[in-house]
Amino acid sequence: MDVRIKLSPETYEFFLHQIPEGLTTLKALEQAQLIRSRMNSEPLRYEFDCNDDLAVSLLRFAQIYCNEAVSEIDFALRVARQEKPPARRRGFFWG
Repeated sequence: MDVRIKLSPETYEFFLHQIPEGLTTLKALEQAQLIRSRMNSEPLRYEFDCNDDLAVSLLRFAQIYCNEAVSEIDFALRVARQEKPPARRRGFFWG
């Protein structure tokens, strides 16, 4: 399952400097896109997609080293794990 994680610029920079080279979580972070404000072009957040396993490992890392990121990563995991409701049938003949 794909998880879209959104991190503040400060949290993103912290993770880049703390995660050891060669880990797949670091590679996922390096693929993040910078989202800037339209008003003054300051960085608002970084967004990246990763699989469930990478998100869980990033959450564990955050629980130890960066409490500020725990809620952001946990929220992304919960959103990704929510099941979509079944499609509603529409029409006159669907009783």
